[in-house]
Amino acid sequence: MTRVAIIDDHMVVRAGLKYLIAANPHLEFAGEYNGGNGAAEFVAQTKPDVTLMDVRMPDKNGIDALKEIMAMDPTARVVMLTTSDAEEDVFRAIDEGARGYVMKESPIETILAAIRAAMAGDVFMSDDIRKIYE
Repeated sequence: MTRVAIIDDHMVVRAGLKYLIAANPHLEFAGEYNGGNGAAEFVAQTKPDVTLMDVRMPDKNGIDALKEIMAMDPTARVVMLTTSDAEEDVFRAIDEGARGYVMKESPIETILAAIRAAMAGDVFMSDDIRKIYE
């Protein structure tokens, strides 16, 4: 069972991801948090196997939060799940240790594939993001 946490400032996104997790027998909901400030402490407390995190959040962007998470736990597995396909965001996230970068509008199977890849220690990028990164 893979424990998945969600960090996103939009309640409806968190609710949808919780539904996705609950519908999958191989996943377990580990908790949710609503922003970048305090995200590293949240991950340290909940100890999820994989964290799905937005890049664009109003209090602290997800890449800065990722940097803090990785400083606290270099083995953390964070997948950026976002609407930002900005080249700078993609490169910074991967450079800071993200285990994946997936657009929110991706099919459910793509999001699940990113979670599985993170658990396997791989870096996952949806096809549209891979084109940016290559």
